[in-house]
Amino acid sequence: MLYATRLPATDEAGPPQIETALPHQANCIPPTPMSNKERSSLFTEIHNLREERDALKDRLVQAQSHKLCTNVIEDDDEKSRFYTGFTWAVFLQTFIFINDGLRPANVGSMCYMKLRQNPRFQYLADHVGIGKSTVIDIFWKWVGVINSKLHCILCWPERDNIFEATPAAFKSRS
Repeated sequence: MLYATRLPATDEAGPPQIETALPHQANCIPPTPMSNKERSSLFTEIHNLREERDALKDRLVQAQSHKLCTNVIEDDDEKSRFYTGFTWAVFLQTFIFINDGLRPANVGSMCYMKLRQNPRFQYLADHVGIGKSTVIDIFWKWVGVINSKLHCILCWPERDNIFEATPAAFKSRS
């Protein structure tokens, strides 16, 4: 494999010449400069590597957009309502109210998706890219945070109210 090395600066004006050297000759000045064919080959290789890098970046962005995260529902009320039960604006405001600055928005969207759609924890873990036990821990911690922050709007009916609202068919079974 050839390595490019810079020659020491000279008294002449202009950029220093770049020549090739083998790894064991790194401190030696090679006898001849790089040929146009070698230079062309290197530029072609650089171009091919840049194209491959750009294609992989595009695939990464595409793969990330298919994960169950906030990017999927961002600014899309229909998808946001489907996955979380909230419009995007309501989801965002609820998240800002609940969040204490320590949790990323994906945690909130994952929890709301679980509450709305009830997918299995393993499914969420696969799509978010974390372990199943981590998803379970995050979910239950987030439910606790939601309960503590939104307790004023989450009201559970009293036992008497539940019994009064129960249909007669269910009352006779008890």
